[in-house]
Amino acid sequence: MYTITSIGTLIVSILALILAVLALLVPVFIVQIRNRLIKTNKQLDQIISLMGGTERTVTCPGCGGTFRIPLSPGTVKCPHCGKQYNSDILR
Repeated sequence: MYTITSIGTLIVSILALILAVLALLVPVFIVQIRNRLIKTNKQLDQIISLMGGTERTVTCPGCGGTFRIPLSPGTVKCPHCGKQYNSDILR
């Protein structure tokens, strides 16, 4: 017959095993959640970009090529001809 001490030891051992398994699985779940959030964030950025929220399409005055630039001011480089322009002058 089992004594209270042996049952208590068994319960503690089972709990320790469960905690050890959780300690191994939690980092895996955290990485999966982080990767899913990064993917979702990229998808949201693409949707906002397509809606015209953060970028605009401009034409290069040098070569006539069109490309997208962020709404924030600054210097941009044409991906077609390589010339740099102040984003304020591009339309």
